[in-house]
Order: sequence, then structure tokens, then C-alpha cells
Amino acid sequence: HFVEFLVGPTQHLSGHTKVAVILNGQAFDLSDNRSDSLCGEGNGLIETGRWRAVQVLKSAGVPLTAVLDISLGDGHTCVRLSTGVWCWGSNTRGQLGDNTTVQRSYPVQVQLATGGVLTNATGISAGTSYTCAVANSKALCWGNNGYGQLGDNTVVDKLKAIINGL
Repeated sequence: HFVEFLVGPTQHLSGHTKVAVILNGQAFDLSDNRSDSLCGEGNGLIETGRWRAVQVLKSAGVPLTAVLDISLGDGHTCVRLSTGVWCWGSNTRGQLGDNTTVQRSYPVQVQLATGGVLTNATGISAGTSYTCAVANSKALCWGNNGYGQLGDNTVVDKLKAIINGL
């Protein structure tokens, strides 16, 4: 039997190779699992050098399903679902968008600075300790803003998604 799947993206960041695949709407990690950035196993362990496919879990024993898109940051990962944008992994600068700086082993839904959660996203892009998305024809970003990369004319980190004035 031939199984068709989308492989992507593949990134090489800070000496670590990250690979994720989406197969039938489910995300799989084939990376080294630094900071639980891909696997979402929720075991609290940081294992390195593991190169086997591990299914991403939404919570203990529950697979993350209906994945439309995935973006790999440096230590964190975000996915786009029909229900919104969810992120997990390192969160030192608020790059998960959950109004905390707590590392997460399971995906958390991105919150909006204006209230509620980020829905209707059509694209996502995770970077080095920050993440951006497009929703309702607007650019939204959160996380590390030390160089003004979030586009809000400040250098203050954002723990929730803000709408850029683009």
C-alpha cells in the first residue's frame, strides 16, 4: 500500500534538525525533541537524539487531530487547526501565546490580547522565540519582541497575540 503524506516543514535551527509530518490530519514528530518542541508527549522529559516518529498528543493519550498546517520555531512548534492556533514547547518569551512564560508539553490555544482565542487563521509562522499568524486578513504576532520583530513599534515581549498595524 502507498501512503501519501505531506512532509514539511524541515528546519535546521541552532544545531538541531526538526522534522514534522502531517498524515491524515495528525501531526508526527521525527526530530530530536529538544524542549518537547515537537512531540507534545507531555511526559516532562527532554530526550535528545531520538529519531522515530512520535504522534503529537493534545492531552494525555489523546492525539492532536485535524491539523491543517504546522510551523517549527526554535524550541517551540505551532499548528493551525479549524478551531484555531495551538502551540507547545519552550515559552521563555511568550512564544506560545498563552499569556504565560511556562514551557508546555501539550498544545495550548493562542489567546488574543483583545480577549478570546485566535481563530480563523489562514497561515502560521514560528520563529526564534516568537510566532505570527494571519487571520481575517490581519497579521498577528506574539512572543519575543526584543528587536521590534512583532511589528507593533515597541520592543516589549507579548504573551498574547496582538494585531499588527500593517
